[in-house]
Amino acid sequence: MIESYPFGKAPFWLTVVAFASMLGVIGVQVGSAKSKPDLVLALSAPNHVISYRKVEERFEREHGIDVALQLVNLRPSPRGCKTRCWPAPRCLTWPSYRSMPCATSAAVD
Repeated sequence: MIESYPFGKAPFWLTVVAFASMLGVIGVQVGSAKSKPDLVLALSAPNHVISYRKVEERFEREHGIDVALQLVNLRPSPRGCKTRCWPAPRCLTWPSYRSMPCATSAAVD
C-alpha cells in the first residue's frame, strides 16, 4: 500500500498519524460528552447539598435526567472580578509605580 501511495512514504505516514490522532480526538470528545450532567444545581449552603442529595436519585429516576450538585462560595474574591478580567494600566503595575509618569497622587493613594 505504501508503494502505491502517489506522494511517497513520508506523506503516507503523516496521513496515517493524522487519521490516528483524529480518531483519538473523536473518541475523547464522545467519551466526555456522555459524562456531562443534564442539570447542574449550584448551592451555596452545605445543609442544602445534604438535603438535595437525599432526593437526587428519586428525582433523576422520575424525570430521566442526570443531576449534578455543586457547592459554591458566594463570597466575592478579595481581588474582585475587575482585576481578574481587565488588566490594570501598565504604569500602576510596575514595581516602582510612583516614579512612572502617569502615577498621580490620586491613583497612588
